[in-house]
Amino acid sequence: MSFSENLQNLRKRDNLTQDDLADKLEVTRQAVSKWESGGGYPEMDKIVQICELFGCDMDTLVKGEIPAEKTDDASGIKPVYDKLYNSVSLAFSLAVGLILLCLTALILIAGSAEGTPQEDTFAILGTAILIAGAAAATPVFIVYGIRIADFRRKHPSLPNFYGDEEISAYYVRFGVGIGAGVMLIILGVVAALVETALISEINGAFVAATIVGTTVIAVPLFIFFGIRMGKYSMTSYKKDNTIDRSDKASSIIMLSATAIFLLLGFLLDAWKIAWIVFPVGGILCAIVSILFKSKNN
Repeated sequence: MSFSENLQNLRKRDNLTQDDLADKLEVTRQAVSKWESGGGYPEMDKIVQICELFGCDMDTLVKGEIPAEKTDDASGIKPVYDKLYNSVSLAFSLAVGLILLCLTALILIAGSAEGTPQEDTFAILGTAILIAGAAAATPVFIVYGIRIADFRRKHPSLPNFYGDEEISAYYVRFGVGIGAGVMLIILGVVAALVETALISEINGAFVAATIVGTTVIAVPLFIFFGIRMGKYSMTSYKKDNTIDRSDKASSIIMLSATAIFLLLGFLLDAWKIAWIVFPVGGILCAIVSILFKSKNN
């Protein structure tokens, strides 16, 4: 089957007109018509863009055979793909939420005992809780990361499962979820300011716990809705940008660790125990790097 026939089949399979495809590729309708009639070929960058748009590889597009209708095999992959990414979004968000919850417990336990003979004991207890939470969350990242990597190995390219209406409907839910997370963080800061203003001798641990505690819900919301948003992008499924995403994720983790370190130090004067956030952040960075490299392979 020729490139022109494959291009026609892909376009029709996704219910696109020549004008629609031309808009997506930023070319004229006449150019698309010329390609489909066999009167010419697009430039290499447009062929790559077509592969990303339809979730196919270049060899199949140029000299393979692409049916006009989605095969039963392709339709059978969709529920597996949906279930995997839905479960990953839930598992990752709960695991991160657990770590943040243990961090909040550390702040409260260590801060409440500040200045007492049991200060060091409570600090060690809180640190142990945080480490235990990170230990419990780590297998979740590894197991589900391996499941994603294995799925990508078996299915290096996928067709466009989702229509515009379905994607648009999720955009609304995504906006609500992200908005709710941002609102929680802002309310946490407001609540901390109110506590500081109304209670003259309030323990700094409660102020810090109020701010960090809201992230227990907010950050998992960001992760949950973010992963599900990515599920709808077949283009990003094939993009080889895992190193870039790994670097960004690691940067966010270490910036967060630094912020938490300073928060614990200045608000609770807990410099002696605040260092623990850096090895935890380093472990999370290593996990992120391994997961993204696994996906790339």
